[in-house]
Amino acid sequence: MDVHAFEPGELRRLLAGAGFTDVRVAGEELLANGFGWLCRTLESTADPDHVPMVWRNFAFRGYLALQRLDAALLEPRLPAALFYNLVLSGRKGP
Repeated sequence: MDVHAFEPGELRRLLAGAGFTDVRVAGEELLANGFGWLCRTLESTADPDHVPMVWRNFAFRGYLALQRLDAALLEPRLPAALFYNLVLSGRKGP
């Protein structure tokens, strides 16, 4: 999910109510997402033909580095409700 239109607990209940088991709702990309929004906001004010390659490399590599940091440090430790992106998983059996 890309928009926090639901609370994580509500999503767990909805999935369980639809017959899913082993339901998991986790947060994803806290720092990387904020960095990406900042970069895209700045880029939106520029003519795409005038965005230097050094900026593009910085934005891309910075996003990837923060994504790794999020996955290693923040995602396992922080509650899903703090994140903008939520990842849903579950099993649907017979």
